[in-house]
Amino acid sequence: MAKTIKFENKYVYFGDEKYQHTRGEQYVETYDITGPRYYGSIDLCSLKWYVRATHPNYNTLIERPLTIMPDPQNTEDIIIVWMVSEDFTAYAGELDVQFVGKSTVGQEIMVIRSDGLQIAENVVGRAAPPQNVWERSLSQMSNLLNNAENAAAQSAADASRAENAQEAAGQSAQTAQQAQEDTAQSVVQNQALVQQIEGNAAAAAASAAAAAASAAKAEQLAQGCKGWFVNVTALRAAYPTGTDGEWAILGSTDSIWVWDADSSDWINSHKTTDLSDYYTKESADGRFLQIDGDGAAVTVPFTAPVALPALPPSPATLESLMTVLASMRNRLAALEESTPGIGEWWYSPNVITYTGGVNSKAFARVNFNDDLSKTVYAVLYAKIGDSLSSGAADGFFNCKKLAERFPLAYGANFQCGVVGGAQTHALTAEQLPKLTGSIALHSSSVGTPVYYCTGVFSAGQENSSGYKDGGTYNTGARSVGEVRFSVGGGAAHNNMPPYLAQNIIVRAL
Repeated sequence: MAKTIKFENKYVYFGDEKYQHTRGEQYVETYDITGPRYYGSIDLCSLKWYVRATHPNYNTLIERPLTIMPDPQNTEDIIIVWMVSEDFTAYAGELDVQFVGKSTVGQEIMVIRSDGLQIAENVVGRAAPPQNVWERSLSQMSNLLNNAENAAAQSAADASRAENAQEAAGQSAQTAQQAQEDTAQSVVQNQALVQQIEGNAAAAAASAAAAAASAAKAEQLAQGCKGWFVNVTALRAAYPTGTDGEWAILGSTDSIWVWDADSSDWINSHKTTDLSDYYTKESADGRFLQIDGDGAAVTVPFTAPVALPALPPSPATLESLMTVLASMRNRLAALEESTPGIGEWWYSPNVITYTGGVNSKAFARVNFNDDLSKTVYAVLYAKIGDSLSSGAADGFFNCKKLAERFPLAYGANFQCGVVGGAQTHALTAEQLPKLTGSIALHSSSVGTPVYYCTGVFSAGQENSSGYKDGGTYNTGARSVGEVRFSVGGGAAHNNMPPYLAQNIIVRAL
């Protein structure tokens, strides 16, 4: 319900109403500023009226168009309607208020001063940060939408007041049209304000274009405005149906509700995010490394231990975490040094067994005689190929050529990877040891008979037809009839040095 405040001699005295407002309130109070319709020869109903307010401590400026009408009870008086929106209650403290009457071309004709309002602090309220002059101009342009909203709400109030007065009804219609004109006039005023701030003609022109676009958008949005309502129940009662683009302001949520054609209902456009499961700044500060002033990462001084320290029970600090990482690094380095590379192997007293077969998945180590898939162990195959394979099926390879072979350190005469040798070997004549001996022979018909052999030769059959010492054939002592030669038994010899049989494990991955 509107409260009546009288003005006299171009001054409004709010009295006790001065202290009835709290920071953050919106559209709670509506004032009917009443007084004489005529001031000298000026009909105050012919002027366009605005409320202008400032927060001296915050450098803000608010100007909103107002509805004016003749008093239905006394046409010699006027009523200036002011709905106090949240723009005026954004800050606690003193609010200077004036009512300004302007001509149709924007010239200020009359200013009605007041003792202002005292806005009390709201313990749970919130306020926007102070505006500078530039921000103030932009805020005024963005508030064109609120101007149109106020005009719509004030027009509704006018209609209810003029229910029994034909002249007042006509004036309300005129005032509603005037409010729309005031929106365009506000655009002109804001253009001039931007031009004064910038002092640059080009910038002023650009800002004016933006203001015009904002005004067009504001007008478009204002056409869909349904007004202010206490809650959604009141909104649905007043407008059970709607169309896309229509909207209203709800006091219960302090947000804009829009008509949603998909759900055929009014929905809250303001979305809130539950931050209860997120880190606060305080909790995050203890979990992240700090950066210094130039934005570069801070170097954490830390000397990695050479030994492998025992792991702390809980790495709650950066120092303990760095110790854990250093320990892991040292352990990995030691493990890598002790492990052969891919395609290399070492000896083991055990044979590796597999679940599902060696090719059921890729195993890091395999036995030398496993038939390996060329696709499963592609890296190992790229290293050794088929150089060590023996009897592998198509698509497979192995290292079976290592079977029953002793390791040999490679050198100038034995290249790495070359195989050779045999478990047994039959010697050729050239490979026999060099053996010597002698046979004593007779060189004439008279002489010493052949009766002795040395070395690898031995005497065989003896007969009496030998030469006689100083005699003739068939006379004399018995002589050797033949000479026999015999070396070795033809059996293969053992080429194996002392050994310990172990499995050969190959690094495959």
